[in-house]
This record gives sequence, structure tokens and C-alpha cells, in this order.
Amino acid sequence: MFYKSDLPGALAKYEESLEVDKENEYAIANIGVIHLKKLDYSKCIDYSSRALSLVEGFQTETKSFSKINILEVKLLLRRAKSYEMNEKWEEAKRDLDKTIMLEPQNSEARTLLKVVQGKLDDVLFSRYREEGNEFLKVKKFQ
Repeated sequence: MFYKSDLPGALAKYEESLEVDKENEYAIANIGVIHLKKLDYSKCIDYSSRALSLVEGFQTETKSFSKINILEVKLLLRRAKSYEMNEKWEEAKRDLDKTIMLEPQNSEARTLLKVVQGKLDDVLFSRYREEGNEFLKVKKFQ
């Protein structure tokens, strides 16, 4: 249903699967991507975070024999995109940094990181400029 772009139908099926297995990281992850496609970034962040929590929980036990992080990388990218759309630059950067740590050659993550870093730099520059101006005003009147 998802590949036929029947998002409501796909969502219903994934929710049904969660009735059987409440901790199915793939169903939770796919519900997150449905919300991303529907431009509901807050719900995408919520579902991606839930799936990441599950993935991170079992990965520590299996890291010794498995270095495949495909689902984790996808989840981090989805959540980073959602953070970006909500202008949560620091959170987006954190997820992108982790994505690149897991998959250094990921061009999508590297490209998005440049955009996010630029926005974060702008925000920090503005914040520091305002703080500096306030400091100068206080000094001027002392």
C-alpha cells in the first residue's frame, strides 16, 4: 500500500501490525516515514525517536557481529529532516553528525549537514551579536 502511495491504507496496516507486536521497530519506523510524507514533522520525530530507541536498545547486544546500521541511518535522516523543517537546527545537526559517524560516505547526510550548519551558524551569529549589543549598552550606561 505504501508503494502505491496509499498512505492512509499503509498507516492502517502498520498500526494493525503494532497490535500484534507493539515493539516492531520497522512498523514504527514506517509510520514515521508516512508522517514525513504527510509533512507532519512532529509525528515523524516522535515515531522516528521511538524506533531509534528500540534499535539502539538491541544494537548494543548485536554490535559484536553486525555492523549494519541501515535502519538507524534512515531513522536519523528522517528525524534530522523533520527537525530541519521545524527549525530545530541543533537537534538536526546532532542526528546528522551521528548519521555520518555511522555511514561516513552518506552524501544525503553530508549535503543536509551543510544546510543545517549554515542555518545554525546564522542563528548563533545573531544570538551572539544581540548579546554583544546588550553588553555594550550596559557598559555605556555604567
